[in-house]
Amino acid sequence: MTYRKKLIEVALPLEKIKLASAREKEPFIRNHPRAMHIWWAPRPLAACRAVLFAAMVDDPDSDPQFRKSDGTVDVERAGMRRAELFNIIEELVKWENSNNEKVLNQARAEIAASIASAKVYDSKQWSRHQTICGDSVWNFISRLAKPASVNQFLIAHAPPVLDPFCGGGSIPLEAQRLGLRAFGSDLNPVPVLITKALIEIPPKFAGKAPVNPESNMRLEDGWTGAQGLAEDVRYYGQWMRTPLPLVVLVLSQTSQPCKGRAAARCQRIPRAAPVSLARGRQCRNSAVSTGPSRLTRCGWDVTLHASPKRLSST
Repeated sequence: MTYRKKLIEVALPLEKIKLASAREKEPFIRNHPRAMHIWWAPRPLAACRAVLFAAMVDDPDSDPQFRKSDGTVDVERAGMRRAELFNIIEELVKWENSNNEKVLNQARAEIAASIASAKVYDSKQWSRHQTICGDSVWNFISRLAKPASVNQFLIAHAPPVLDPFCGGGSIPLEAQRLGLRAFGSDLNPVPVLITKALIEIPPKFAGKAPVNPESNMRLEDGWTGAQGLAEDVRYYGQWMRTPLPLVVLVLSQTSQPCKGRAAARCQRIPRAAPVSLARGRQCRNSAVSTGPSRLTRCGWDVTLHASPKRLSST
């Protein structure tokens, strides 16, 4: 079987990739995985995306469609095709296009075209008129297949990507963004947890609506990708950060009243009284100190009541 060189073995638009990778280091860039957790020496997502794409796409010099009748390479046509692939990479590495379905679908179609072409012209496993994943093989080769069919094709026939030392998960994340199956491993449980949150958990909730009461009816057109999961994380994260407006300590008398001097002082404590939460602060007209270790002194039990607002939202 003829060996096909990949684009990464021949040429890359390194200047554009470098500029896009440098922009990711800006401190105020939004929706970057480092906002969730900072890992040591994170690989730029733009560089990972470009390298993975170039490693999956054939260089035009190795593509039979860019050869002359005598078998030699059509240098002019191959050069024009390589420039088109460079343009795709330049758009692909832009941070604004990280979730641009039009750009991502174009990149996925190129990967699928390289795989289908090798199956037809090199290994002779398929014919051009054969139907695969709901579309003809020729449509995959000519980049005319529907995006849904391309996604199924890549899951079924594209080689998986393995990063044995995944760290913060940049390579598996970008492989998944390009429609490829991604696997990662690491000895440290911290990057394992980070990568699980990036590439394993979101697909389980893809296309599902959120469960929180405020967002469930907000979007009428449906939830795509991990929008529903993100909305729940945003809602319940804000709920956890909301401070309790008031905490009330209610004192109820026990069956064993205090004796002696303590009994005389305890008679001045009301049946239900709010108590300050400052550690060690003495309540006025009371023998009870608000320090946590003194709350049950003098024969009084203490019950903690949260605010009604917080209880009603649970």
